[in-house]
Amino acid sequence: MSAGDASDDIVSGGTVVARTRREEASRESVERALRQRVRELDALRRIAALLVEDGPLEARFDPLVAILAGATQYPESTTAACFHRGRFFASPGHTRTPWVLTATVPSPRGVTTLELAYHSPKPEAAFGPFLAEERTLLDVIADLVRTAIERRDAQVALRETLDRMDHAFSAARMGVWELEIGTRTTRWSSQLSQMTGLAGPPVGPLWSRADLVHPDDIPIVVGQVQRVMAGAEVRAFELRLKRPDGEWRRMSTSVLLVRSKDGKPERIIAALRDVTEQRAIEEGLRQAQKVEALGQVAAGVAHDFNNLLMIMMSGAAYLVDELPEGKSRKVAADLLDASERGAALTKQLLAFSRRASFNPVALDLADLVLRLEPLLVRMAGRGVVLQVSNDGLDGRVWADPTQVEQLIMNLVLNARDAMPHGGTITLRTHLSVVQDFEASSDSFAVLEVGDTGVGIPSDLRARIFEPFFTTKEPGKGTGLGLAVVTSVVRQWQGRVEVDSVVGEGTTFRVLLPLMK
Repeated sequence: MSAGDASDDIVSGGTVVARTRREEASRESVERALRQRVRELDALRRIAALLVEDGPLEARFDPLVAILAGATQYPESTTAACFHRGRFFASPGHTRTPWVLTATVPSPRGVTTLELAYHSPKPEAAFGPFLAEERTLLDVIADLVRTAIERRDAQVALRETLDRMDHAFSAARMGVWELEIGTRTTRWSSQLSQMTGLAGPPVGPLWSRADLVHPDDIPIVVGQVQRVMAGAEVRAFELRLKRPDGEWRRMSTSVLLVRSKDGKPERIIAALRDVTEQRAIEEGLRQAQKVEALGQVAAGVAHDFNNLLMIMMSGAAYLVDELPEGKSRKVAADLLDASERGAALTKQLLAFSRRASFNPVALDLADLVLRLEPLLVRMAGRGVVLQVSNDGLDGRVWADPTQVEQLIMNLVLNARDAMPHGGTITLRTHLSVVQDFEASSDSFAVLEVGDTGVGIPSDLRARIFEPFFTTKEPGKGTGLGLAVVTSVVRQWQGRVEVDSVVGEGTTFRVLLPLMK
């Protein structure tokens, strides 16, 4: 082999070595780039999975910045951070350096910023330390964060809207009943469940909770549902729902048919509003209007009748004085007694209707009771013991003496009638200080009238002050006695309290404000 041939072999061998080195360097570069892409894709996958998890979004940012810092080409010298609505999340050792890459995420509630920082320069990077792929990675992650923020803000807004609706429904005492027509499945809102006393919002077949509807109202409900499903318009109607304690609540119900996009009936929604108290108030108003009208009629009749009674009483009194002892005089005495009782009844009617004239004075209640004691003893009758006492009452009330006398006599007569077989009536006056009373003064003169009679059943206690309400036999009572008591007491800014135990007796307390 000649020298020239040897030289050619050396050159050829050097070329092969150089090409081999270039190929190895290219392969290493490709492998490094491939590993980098794998890290970036893995980071995207992990961050995407992290951002769709449930729970507070802020809890996702600490692991997010750790994943982001490890996805760069130089993870050992890279840190990451996130600024989100006044809070700062960062991987360990993060500071801002001259080599920083940022991406911003604007939203209506503020800007969120993602940040990558190299902590040493990389001279092999001709256009800065960050690759174009890293910039793309940060932008994609910023888009994921933007989507997560928008989704979470929408969830918060929806939750706030639903909370406001829940509060509004609760304040309006309104619940919702829904029927899926295709599956014939019903669903009750939480408010409706609370209104009916159920443990939770029930879901079930159409008539699964029909037992809560009053038996008399079931045909109405069935008919209205059928009308709605047939496409007919249904006006609001009322039904009664039963609570676990047995109470029936009245519900005003409005029904709406919801159709699908192709116009087919899809669901029925019914809004139920509890109107139990409203109906009770309306009934009370109607009764009050009746009583007011009756009072006006009674006042007019009583006034005219009182004039006639005065003539009858005068004539009867004359006959009693002029006739000798005998049957005729007894008849005249009976006529006078009946006329006086009629006059007393007339006075009650006039007091009840407030058509009677009155003359208020500074009245010593304890002294008035003592002066009335002889008359009250006769009114109580045989078999009844009347005990009168004054326990430290020293003061005056502003009231009409005649009205107060009528009040006391009515309470004593009421106590007497509650003891058909005799007993004890206790009439006591004393001083009381009531801190929560609405009158200007907190010191009150108290008149207590107690008996040892039959007592008042709890189901009747709310009605005893109603005009013309009485449990006595026909002809034995008018039902005006206690109504007159409350009318007089309220006229002078007082109040009446009642304690009663069936079989043991009843105590009425009249509180009238003391003059200062």
